[in-house]
Amino acid sequence: MLFLLLVSTLNLAFNIQSVKAETGTIYIRADGSIDPPDAPIITKDKITYTLTDNITSNGIVVKRSNIILNGAGYTLKGPGWVTTIGILLRNINNITIENINIQSFGYGIVLDCSSNNVISGNSITNNKYAGIQLDYSSNNVISGNSITNNELDGICLSCSSNNVISGNSVANNEYGIYLDGIYLYASSNNVISGNSITNNKYAGIYLNYSPNNVISGNSITNNKYGVILDGSSGNTIYHNNLINNTKQVQPHFLYPVNSWDGGYPSGGNYWSDYTGVDEFSGPYQNETGSDGIGDTPYIIDAYNRDRYPLMNPWPPTPVYVKGVDVSHWQGSIIWPEVYSAGYRFAFVKASEGVGWVDPNFEANMKGGRNAGLFMGAYHFARPDLGNNPKDEAEYFISVASEYLCEGFLRPALDLETGSALGKDALSNWVRIWMETVKNETGIEPIIYVNSYYANNYLDASLAKYDLWIADWTYDPSASPNTGIWETWSFWQYSDKGSVPGITGNVDLNLFNGNMQRLYNAFAISNLKVLNVTWEDKTYPITILSNSTVTHLVFNQPQAQISFNVTGPHGSKGYCNITIPKHLLKGPWTFTFEGSVLDIETKETENETHSFIIFTYIHASTFRVIIQGTWAIPEFSSTTILLTFIISTLTATILLRKREKQKVALNCKKYQHSSASAF
Repeated sequence: MLFLLLVSTLNLAFNIQSVKAETGTIYIRADGSIDPPDAPIITKDKITYTLTDNITSNGIVVKRSNIILNGAGYTLKGPGWVTTIGILLRNINNITIENINIQSFGYGIVLDCSSNNVISGNSITNNKYAGIQLDYSSNNVISGNSITNNELDGICLSCSSNNVISGNSVANNEYGIYLDGIYLYASSNNVISGNSITNNKYAGIYLNYSPNNVISGNSITNNKYGVILDGSSGNTIYHNNLINNTKQVQPHFLYPVNSWDGGYPSGGNYWSDYTGVDEFSGPYQNETGSDGIGDTPYIIDAYNRDRYPLMNPWPPTPVYVKGVDVSHWQGSIIWPEVYSAGYRFAFVKASEGVGWVDPNFEANMKGGRNAGLFMGAYHFARPDLGNNPKDEAEYFISVASEYLCEGFLRPALDLETGSALGKDALSNWVRIWMETVKNETGIEPIIYVNSYYANNYLDASLAKYDLWIADWTYDPSASPNTGIWETWSFWQYSDKGSVPGITGNVDLNLFNGNMQRLYNAFAISNLKVLNVTWEDKTYPITILSNSTVTHLVFNQPQAQISFNVTGPHGSKGYCNITIPKHLLKGPWTFTFEGSVLDIETKETENETHSFIIFTYIHASTFRVIIQGTWAIPEFSSTTILLTFIISTLTATILLRKREKQKVALNCKKYQHSSASAF
């Protein structure tokens, strides 16, 4: 009925004749002209049309594609008749309708068989039927509008697909958002996200024979029904807040089946009437520890359930971990007081350039760790001095090697100088430093940089590294400017913090997540991996150790593996090495260069791998050399085969050449003998 009524009203609208702007219908003609010409709309280029005053009329009919209709905040008011339309597009594309107050029509805006249009920033209110109506119209965007007090629908889509409805305020209508697909085709593959849908008399969102839509991030509150599903299946509905609706969901006949969550750990929806608890975690909610997701599903009916109901409204309140970063400038620090004040991690300056060690580095690292903080080392880069990035990286490793092991944070590069090198050169400098540390230690570092450098002096290829951003907003509830990065891991939001146990100002930091994520994502693993690639196949050499393992090298010509081992003096260490036999085979010979005590070795193997275990007492850094007896060929099988073919072919050619020479020589001898006989 609604669709038939709309068709009849459209026909009436098309039959209205052009009259004065204040009493009749205004047209933007296909040739770009405005009819009547004295209507309070101006254009200089026949592309942008701007209202210059309030208009009371029977509406505006747009006959020209590829234009912008900007209301400039003025009001387009109708006579209140059900047969009138505020703005009508029929078979018109690429129109932007923005910043117009539309009220007192049968329909505020109607798109009929029209695509790729944008309806944005309008106030659409007190219309008899729908605020915005789409019929057989696809690929449109409806965003940022206030759509209130319309007597039937806030937004209605009939037989319309692939539209985006986002960021609108839809309130006090009969239906907030109505997707109607009863006639001919369903309304499918639409995205309804980030809308506030509240106090509508009947339904917040009504899906009528409309499959495969995505409904996410909406606040659906205080409606009679939050969501109604009439014969609509295959929709994905998650990250919505369904709060205080008389009935949260009303699935009608035909038992539609829809997805009500985004999987784990993304989660489902927040339901104000959910009574479950959050004591466990994991995809089956059987692992220790809470995760912000209810342990039991929210049951809608026998065919629909939210498997991972959210315990708090979406989006979740950001969870941060507090930390500091320090150097010798903070003097002697009382670390237990820092921990008691709620700080859980700290980055400590280890080195600067080549040749300088922070005098408080060791004391800070040990003191912080003993107090219970999660500690990490950083290097202050000096590309401005013309230093080689590889030299600086190796110097940092030599200084911080004892703390580049399990139980510590991944290290960071502190980049505050070098802008004079220019974007390309500085980016390359940083890249070499990062790659050197990763190659030498197996640990991927973090980049510390301020917002100005992040925007202007680093190229996008570096965004693959985790970011520690310096943006001193002094307000942890704000958001930092991250430049080429989409998000941040650590944020230094103040350089003037006051923390118990630290004298004077100190840098304050936040980690973007909880403690579990901090450990999972940024704790140094005790597993080191060297991937050797040969003929497009990767052979991983792994070392599991409680020591710091650096400079891991596979030497193919010498059939050996070597690496450095570092740990606290007098502590007991171990290394478990796994070597693929397709890469390197024993029997093995072991050499230990440097000071090491009480070393013991053990060898085992299976069909595919060799396993070497040795234990020791740390005295200082020592180098381990594992000598095998066979290594994978230096050249690939393809190269070897090609070499063999060429060699064989060459030998064959030479052999045939010799045979020909021999035959020729015999012929000469025969001819000579024959001549002598006569």
